[in-house]
Amino acid sequence: MQSLLIDKLKEDDALVCDGEYFHIRCGAHILNLIVNEGLKQIRALIDVIREWVKYVKGSESRMIVFEDCAKRSNCLSSKGLWLDCPTRWNSTYMMLERAELYRRAFQHLKLVDRNFDRFSSDVEWEKIKKIKKILKPFDDITNLFSGVHYPTSNLYFCNVWRIQMRLMEASKSMDSDIRNMGLAMKQKFDKYWDSYSMILSVAVVFDPRYKMDSVRFCYEKLYGDNDVAKEKCCELRGKICDLLKLYGDPTDQSQSLAEDFAEDVDYGDDMDVSKHASHFLCSFSCATCACPC
Repeated sequence: MQSLLIDKLKEDDALVCDGEYFHIRCGAHILNLIVNEGLKQIRALIDVIREWVKYVKGSESRMIVFEDCAKRSNCLSSKGLWLDCPTRWNSTYMMLERAELYRRAFQHLKLVDRNFDRFSSDVEWEKIKKIKKILKPFDDITNLFSGVHYPTSNLYFCNVWRIQMRLMEASKSMDSDIRNMGLAMKQKFDKYWDSYSMILSVAVVFDPRYKMDSVRFCYEKLYGDNDVAKEKCCELRGKICDLLKLYGDPTDQSQSLAEDFAEDVDYGDDMDVSKHASHFLCSFSCATCACPC
């Protein structure tokens, strides 16, 4: 449908850069596809947790017994158990998070309820903890992308970079389950985000908290300080120059700005990577607040 629409709009010369930036995939939807691919690798463990939650929430009397077990086990939390929904991946993350909060309560329930004969080992709980660590950024970023009271296009690039770094780390894990989960998710990630959407990368450069320095930093962390990172930065810089030349106001300094920006800027030794990284991550954490940093 979007291909047909592009052809129609091209007839009227109504597209920016001849439709190059017309089609942008939904970030939250792609995240959902990526995470579901990883959850397939640990379906057995998720099914066990789901059955525990279903059992407890199956009757009011069981809930009362479980609440008593939580008090006796010092699992004091205002959050209750959560049963996931098949159409929302982050509800599965929430189910795992809540279940871990009540870890000791489940163990105590096994002692007082003979019908609750589910076995849970420390190994399984540690695995749940590791899985949560992988899924936490996806949950944060899904909620961030779904915001309606602030712009989100400038948050895309840095968050996708954060996901890619986490998947690269998980795919090299010594734990076979975590490694298989990371590899499956990375394969799906590469299918959709092999190269970041150019127009949304431009949005990062125009965000004064990030600019070109942060894009360069991200590429160097992914590819190292080599020609690949430089080529990607040069490509992005070239696209911005094209936009400025095509759509800049001829009465202002757009043309001279484009020429200056097109130069291959040497950041020099004053750009300490570790120092820049701490500032960049601080800026990321303050993306939706008024923190002066």
